[in-house]
Amino acid sequence: MRFLLEHRVLGAVITKTLELAKDAPLLYQEHGIDGGTGLLPVAHHPMVRLKGRGRFFTSKKRAALTADEAFEPGRSRLAYPMHVTELDRAIGADGGALDLTQWPIAARNEDFVTLVEAAGASLGWSAVLREEEDDIVFFLKDPAILPVTMLWFSNGGRDYAPWNGRFSGVTGIEDGCAAGVGGELAAAAPNPVAAEGVPTGLALAPGRTHVVRHVTGAIPRPAGWTDIAGITVAGDALMISDSAGRQVMLPWRRDFLRGND
Repeated sequence: MRFLLEHRVLGAVITKTLELAKDAPLLYQEHGIDGGTGLLPVAHHPMVRLKGRGRFFTSKKRAALTADEAFEPGRSRLAYPMHVTELDRAIGADGGALDLTQWPIAARNEDFVTLVEAAGASLGWSAVLREEEDDIVFFLKDPAILPVTMLWFSNGGRDYAPWNGRFSGVTGIEDGCAAGVGGELAAAAPNPVAAEGVPTGLALAPGRTHVVRHVTGAIPRPAGWTDIAGITVAGDALMISDSAGRQVMLPWRRDFLRGND
């Protein structure tokens, strides 16, 4: 499917292509951003829902950050602001330790944390092993184009309408180029994400085209798997592996995530 956004964004023309792979459980997504002026933060917004518990695995990150102020006052489980380098050593609102890789991270909470990709990474990936669903949901990106992954933990913490506390067990896994929860003004100003040495928006210019690519996938959990050690690309193959050395191999569009910009 190919789409053209009728409204221009900062003067830029936005096109979108979605393609389901014929030979693998993969959704290939591409956005073209042509022309315009200014700095444009971008991000995807897939949401994963868990009936029960899950474990989060990801490519190496250099930092996990929260904003200066609580995302949802009174319902935030994380400390604001926060800066940690290990996802299993996050700081809770009470000052105690919190593990961002074990989901849900709390009961009835709303939290937003920005993960910044490690320097030099060639492939950025995130994966959730969902226990009750007995599957693995994963996302792939080029970290040079989308250097952050934002986690939006939405677990019944919004008591007011229209949510009324009913929206629970959901986490947004949002790969992007942005200053976290902030918009255009935050992206253009000094901010904690930019301080980590990564861009927080796409620099638009007349005659310039940005191409942003992203992949979503899902597979049944292989028998005996309890973790995901890595996701790698080798030519026309995408390989998902666990810590025991077992692998699942999927057909892959060679170089889809390369040369995007």
